[in-house]
Amino acid sequence: MKNLMTADVRADLTMLMERFSAQEMNIPSVSASLKLSAIIPFLAVFLSFVSASAVYFLGYNPEMSVRGFADYFLSDGWVFVVPTLIVGLVFSFMTYNNVMLYLAIPERVRDRSLVIQHLKKVAKRTIKIFLILMLVATILSGYSSWFAFSITGLLFAQLFIVNLVIGAEINRLGAGIVVEKISNLVSKI
Repeated sequence: MKNLMTADVRADLTMLMERFSAQEMNIPSVSASLKLSAIIPFLAVFLSFVSASAVYFLGYNPEMSVRGFADYFLSDGWVFVVPTLIVGLVFSFMTYNNVMLYLAIPERVRDRSLVIQHLKKVAKRTIKIFLILMLVATILSGYSSWFAFSITGLLFAQLFIVNLVIGAEINRLGAGIVVEKISNLVSKI
């Protein structure tokens, strides 16, 4: 957020609260919320599978066949993917409420709100950093299988760090009360 004054933030938060008191609230669909909250875990599981494949093709000097890969995946390769899948499910369910809260705000209000735009930018930047780290770990997993395990750790860390960063920004902007009121309104739906 570039040099905003407290008055700008207060006016923005007042506008958000007025929109919610005027009953201008979307009722987000469950499927849209689940899809949006599952994007990052899906990418992490995919990168985990690619990492397991890289470990097989570059590290094991295998016979290059579908059967050889299937045997590897059923004996050793699943160890890279299943933990990521479990953490991904936890990630999806823990981010579901935040996604539902975001989708409850009408799109035109989201586009006009300085606070929402700032939080969106901060979240995107943090997510991009973690996705780049996961991609680097995927590439390096061909050299060491430990990097394939790091994708699960990065996904788990991302869950907490994104929430920490967003929470810190909400507190810095003084928007905690507004977010709590919006969350209470959404929970009444």
